[in-house]
Amino acid sequence: MKTVLKVVGVAALATTLFAFKKKNDYTKVINEMDFKPDNISNVRLNGPQVLFDLAVRFTNRTDIDFDVFTAGVISLKKIRVFINNTYIGEANSNMTEISIPAYSSIVVQKILVASPMLQVLSELTTFENLNDFKNIKLEVVVEALGEVYVLEQPLQL
Repeated sequence: MKTVLKVVGVAALATTLFAFKKKNDYTKVINEMDFKPDNISNVRLNGPQVLFDLAVRFTNRTDIDFDVFTAGVISLKKIRVFINNTYIGEANSNMTEISIPAYSSIVVQKILVASPMLQVLSELTTFENLNDFKNIKLEVVVEALGEVYVLEQPLQL
């Protein structure tokens, strides 16, 4: 009986340490993740809103493989879009499956962004080319392991 309890105790401790390490690894990847707009397409009007599809490139700059298939434990909740530091619109998401190997990047396609038409019109004069991203900044909201992270896009040089 004592042997069984010892085995169960060691297994529980190992599982706890593994989970703690995974949490630390994922927290590191999230905090060091780079992301930037990759493409804007399918711009259309829908009543008082402008809708467009945004593709975002996420880059894992760490030596940790980021393989998340979590059923909600880690999820991308929102992407906010700014043009010339003015809020334009946002995309809501519940994406919970993402895999970015160490030192690699992926492009997430067709993220539907909704924007009030007046916001877009006020910035349209300086937004000449839909694929010129120097004036676009993204903010990503990730909910992970009981915490909410608001990540700002690094400055483009």
